[in-house]
Amino acid sequence: LIFYITYLHSYLSSNMPGTSSKMTRLLWRQTLAGLLLVWLQSPGANAVATDHYACGTSWADVESKCAAGTATHCPNLDSDCNTAGGESCYADTQCNFAGPTPAPAPTPAPPPTNPGTAGNDSR
Repeated sequence: LIFYITYLHSYLSSNMPGTSSKMTRLLWRQTLAGLLLVWLQSPGANAVATDHYACGTSWADVESKCAAGTATHCPNLDSDCNTAGGESCYADTQCNFAGPTPAPAPTPAPPPTNPGTAGNDSR
């Protein structure tokens, strides 16, 4: 993105010398607005990773629950926590609810060969 913006700036500066500064600013605004729109519409652009969000009554409580493996994941923030019990959702904890990375599928074994049948006529 930075490369594209730098390239565009260089192009507008060198290839359009007769363009007024007002026109250049207008082109810049339209281009940057278009880039922003494309970025905002791209999948995952506004996604927030909640893998480290956990419930607790305090930061120390959350950290102790994470260490013990008893923490509650709260991807939906406080609505996942026992707010009646004084819990809130804490972000950026040591908990990791993403789970382990799945192992790759094993490579299938080649079909068995029977070396005793090739060229061996025992009649």
